[in-house]
Amino acid sequence: MLKAVGVGIPEHLHRVSVHSCTGGELRVRHDMEGWLPLCGHGLEAPDNYSAAIAWQLAEAA
Repeated sequence: MLKAVGVGIPEHLHRVSVHSCTGGELRVRHDMEGWLPLCGHGLEAPDNYSAAIAWQLAEAA
């Protein structure tokens, strides 16, 4: 998710939460001022791995 906004992972990981929903949708929450809403969707991955695609909405909802 953090690569979707182009920021460093170590500095921002604690400010983002990702929760799985039905159908592969991911609910992404963050407390970063000035960031647009994030969306995500889980992808198939080998056992013991996770994969997802993430994107920012063009404008705040």
